[in-house]
Amino acid sequence: AHFKLHPFFNEAQRAGLRREDSVRLEHVTNLAMAGLSVRDREDGEKQDQDSTKISRLMTDEAAPDHPKKPPWWVSLPGNRRNVFWDVVGAIFVLYDCFMIPLHVFNPPVTTMIVTTEWLGLLYWTANIPVTLTLGYVVDGQAIMDPYRIFIHYLKTWFIVDATVLPFDWTFAIMDMAAEESSGDGEVVKLLRAFRLVRTARLIRLLKLKWILEAIDDIFESEMAGIWVKIVKMVLLLLAINHIIACVWYLLAIGHEDIQRTWLSQEDLDRADWDYKYACAFHWSITQFTPASMEIAPQNMSERTFTIAVVVFALVGFSYVVGSITGSLGQLRSMSEHTVKEFWKLRMFLKRHRVPPPLALRIKRFVEFEFQRQQKMMPLETVGVLKLLSEQMMSELQAAINIPHMSVHPLFQQLRDKSSLVMHRICNTALGHKQLAPGDLLFMPGEQASCMYFLTTGRLWYRRSLPDENDEVEGKGEWVEADEDWITEPGIWLAEWEHLGSATATRPSSVIKLRSEHLYEVVRQCPPALCKFLKEYATRFLRWLDETEFEDLSDIFQGDLNSDLIMGFIPNSDNTDNMALVSEESAKAAGEKNFLGSQFRRMSRVFGSKGEEEG
Repeated sequence: AHFKLHPFFNEAQRAGLRREDSVRLEHVTNLAMAGLSVRDREDGEKQDQDSTKISRLMTDEAAPDHPKKPPWWVSLPGNRRNVFWDVVGAIFVLYDCFMIPLHVFNPPVTTMIVTTEWLGLLYWTANIPVTLTLGYVVDGQAIMDPYRIFIHYLKTWFIVDATVLPFDWTFAIMDMAAEESSGDGEVVKLLRAFRLVRTARLIRLLKLKWILEAIDDIFESEMAGIWVKIVKMVLLLLAINHIIACVWYLLAIGHEDIQRTWLSQEDLDRADWDYKYACAFHWSITQFTPASMEIAPQNMSERTFTIAVVVFALVGFSYVVGSITGSLGQLRSMSEHTVKEFWKLRMFLKRHRVPPPLALRIKRFVEFEFQRQQKMMPLETVGVLKLLSEQMMSELQAAINIPHMSVHPLFQQLRDKSSLVMHRICNTALGHKQLAPGDLLFMPGEQASCMYFLTTGRLWYRRSLPDENDEVEGKGEWVEADEDWITEPGIWLAEWEHLGSATATRPSSVIKLRSEHLYEVVRQCPPALCKFLKEYATRFLRWLDETEFEDLSDIFQGDLNSDLIMGFIPNSDNTDNMALVSEESAKAAGEKNFLGSQFRRMSRVFGSKGEEEG
C-alpha cells in the first residue's frame, strides 16, 4: 500500500478499545441525552421512572430512545415569529400606557380609537393560546413540555388576563349597547368609572423588559445599540411626564367644585381637551428642567403634588440625563479608541520603515478585519461566555461551526447520528485561521496534520507536478466557501505531504480540524465511534492507494466527491456486519470522479487565465 492509517487506530486496538460491543453509534448521544433529561424533571416517581429507563439503556435491555420531541405546535422561545408577536403586544401595552391616563381629559371617541381598542382586545384574547404554545427558559434551558408551560402560565400571566379580559369584553359589549340605545349620562359616567380596572393592563409593562432585549438583539452594531438605548431613555422621560401631566389635571378637576385650581386661575375650564393636555404636559416638563411657565399650584393638594414631583425630578431626571450622557460618552470613546489604534498602526509602520507596498497591504487588511470583527463578533470577544458550562459551550461551538463542516458527508452523518460527538469535536478539535489576499494556507511538501473548511473568501489551489515540462504543469482550481473541503488525508493517514499550494485571493477564513485533538475526543468516546471512523478511514485509504499519483489532490470538490465519499461511510446501524466497497466499484467511482475533476479543473484554469488577462 502507498499510504498507512494514522497510528491512533493501531494504538486504540492494542489498548482494547475495539472490544466487542453492541452499542451502536447513535447510543453515544442517546445515553448522555437521557441523563441530561433527568435534570429537568421533577423528583419522586418521575425521577424513578427516568432512572429505570437509563438503567435499561446502560444494560442494553431495551433499545435506547431519543429524548422526547416536543409537539409540533410548541415553538422555541425567542424565534422570530414569537418576537414579532411580542413586539405587537409591546405596541398595545404602550398604547394602554398612553391612553388609560389620557381618559381623565375625556377625549372624543373616534373611529381610530374604537378600532385600536378592538384590535387590542382581540390580540390579548388570542395571546392566551399563543402563550400556551410557546416554550420558556429556566436556568438556561428551554422548557417545551405543554403541561409545564400551562402551569407556568397559571403562575404568571393568568392572573392578569383573568382580571382584565372579562372586564374588557364586558365594557366593549356595554359600549356597543350604549351607542345603540343612547343611554343616559349617569350610566356612561358609571362605565367610565369602572374602566379604571383597565389600569391592571399596565402590569404587562413587565413584559417590556425582555421584549426590548429581543429588539436589541436585532441590532448587530454596538453603535446602533447605543443609539437605541438613548431613544429608549428619551421615551421613558416623555412617558413619565405624560403620567404626571394626567395626574396634575386629575387633581384640578377633583377640586374644581371646592376651591380654586390652576384650571380656574388660568381660565382653562372651557378650553378644548387637547389644549388642556398640552398645558399640563408643558407644566410637567418644566418641573424636570430649569424652564418655567405661567401655571402654578393654587391649593394645598396641588402644592403638595408639585413638591413631590420636584423631589422626584431631582433623582429621576438626573438618572435619565446621566444615562444619555453616558451613552454619548460611550459613542465618543468608541470612536476615539478606533482612531487611536489606527494612528498607532501608522506610526509603527513608519518608524520601522516598512516598505510602502507592504504597509498599504497591512493597513487595508487591518481595516477590513477590524470591520469584520465588529460585524461578526468572535467568541473570544464576549467575556461572559466564559461562564458557560462545558456542555453549553460545546453546543454553542457546534451551532457556529457545524453548518460549515456539514459540506462533508461524514460530518453530516455524525451530526445526525451522534450530535454529542460533534459537539465535543467542535469544542476541542477546531481552530480558526484568517488569511489576507495573497497569503498561503500551505505550500507543496509541507506535512499536513489538519483538515480545512473554507468559511468565507476564496482560495486558488495550484497542483505541483514532478515533471516541470508537463503541459498541465501548474494546473489549478478555485476553492469555494462552504462547498469544498481541503486536505482530508491529513487527519486519516500517518503521513501526508501537501501536493500543491493554496493561496487566498481575497480576505478569507478557514476552520482547521486538528488530527491530534480529534483523536483525543475519540479516545473519550465509546468504542463504536473508533470502529466507525477506522472503517471509514480504511475505505478512504484503499481509494487513495488505487488512485494514480497524478490524479491526487489536496482539494475535494463537494459537488463531485460527495457521492464517492458517501460510499465510504459505514452503515452505523450494524457496524459489525459492514461490507467494504468492492475494488471494482471503487475504481469506477474513482474514474468517474477524476474524469469530472479534470474537466472542472481545466475549465477553472481557463477561467482564471481570463480573469488574470482582464
